[in-house]
Amino acid sequence: MQAVAGPPQTSPEAESLLSAGWHKLNCQGVIREISDYIDGELVLSVRQELERHLEHCEECKMVVDQTRLTVDVFCDSKPIDLPGDVKSRLHDALRRKLHEKSS
Repeated sequence: MQAVAGPPQTSPEAESLLSAGWHKLNCQGVIREISDYIDGELVLSVRQELERHLEHCEECKMVVDQTRLTVDVFCDSKPIDLPGDVKSRLHDALRRKLHEKSS
C-alpha cells in the first residue's frame, strides 16, 4: 500500500453524519469506509466510531479482516514469469479478442 500525502480523509457522508452529532456507523457505513480504514486514511473520529462498531459486529469484523488479508496477499505477491509459449498464446488470444470487439 502506498502512503498518501495530506491529512486523513473520510467520505462526505460519514463526515456530515458525525458533524451532525450522529455517532454510530452502521454496517453500510463500515463497508463504505473500509478502504480508507485499512489504508489508515480516516479522520480520528470516524476511525474510532468504526472500531467501536467492529467491537460489537462480528460480521463487519470478518469483512474487515478478510479485506485486510486480501490486500496484504495482493501487495506481497510477486509476478510470475510465464513460459514463452504460454505468454505468446495469451497475447495472441488477447489480440483476437480485441480485434473481435473492434469489428
